Amino acid sequence: MIKPKKPPLTADVSALKEYEKAQNEYIKEMFDTVIRESKAKTISEIVIYLCETYHPNFKIKRKRGAKTKWNDYLKALLFVDLDIRKKRYKQTKEAIIELIDDENWKKMFEKNDSRESSVALVKLIAKQGKRTTYTRFSQLVYEDSISKKPKFVKNWDLEIKKQVDLAIFGK
Repeated sequence: MIKPKKPPLTADVSALKEYEKAQNEYIKEMFDTVIRESKAKTISEIVIYLCETYHPNFKIKRKRGAKTKWNDYLKALLFVDLDIRKKRYKQTKEAIIELIDDENWKKMFEKNDSRESSVALVKLIAKQGKRTTYTRFSQLVYEDSISKKPKFVKNWDLEIKKQVDLAIFGK
């Protein structure tokens, strides 16, 4: 509905009455819309809804997207694991697809819409993981796990599973 225009000062009485009628209809429609959108039952609830929706000081800022669950250590683990897989394959995409399908990493990519978005996410996270302070430590953990007498981690896959579960479930 469009707000009615005020008639000029020289308008006759019938034009003023027509304007008042249109203005009242406009205001009634406006209040009905706000009440319907806010599902408010009192005037104070309507005021709160309008403030939280439109006023810059009270506007509720919602973050978009899923909550981040990738800490720096997990990013570094992904980078190192992808790097290990790249050595077995000629193409990076094949290594990424194998990583996405791996039982240990699968949980981190379940909610993505498509395989292409998961591949792009792995590339992005691996790039970020390359720059973290944990990258060298993750490489040492992997090298230690394949050595004959491991000091830190006996099994690389169990370390990944443990960190993924920690990121998702907090356990």
